[in-house]
Amino acid sequence: MAAGAPARRGRRRARGELIRDWSGPQPIVDEEAIGTYRRAMLVPSTAHCSIEPYRWMVRSLARPDGIQFNRRMKRPVRVPTLHLHGSLDPVMRTRSAAGSGEYVEAPYRWRLFDGLGHFPTRRTRWPSPRSSSTG
Repeated sequence: MAAGAPARRGRRRARGELIRDWSGPQPIVDEEAIGTYRRAMLVPSTAHCSIEPYRWMVRSLARPDGIQFNRRMKRPVRVPTLHLHGSLDPVMRTRSAAGSGEYVEAPYRWRLFDGLGHFPTRRTRWPSPRSSSTG
């Protein structure tokens, strides 16, 4: 067995646990889906490309392209928006997500689902939304 094999196995296990933890108490991601996500992350350069936009934003703050990007990001969203959020999302706090409508200058709907985590769109059965607002 290669020297790095136990460490790689541990990282693969951790990725699966992270997906499960972010999903909330009702399992929505089966082992087949987790395997699919793992294989996708093994595509060459995927991990690098996944984080590169965040690196670029910091590196480019003072460069002309970064200044232009920041100026464009300050513009409001001008298309109808449906925002789905799980009440148990450990990645994006409900209070933070609930304020997103102030950046939308078009019809906006917010739906908060009790008992769902970070991946509400992976559901096959949907609970009733606890709250909704339209802007």
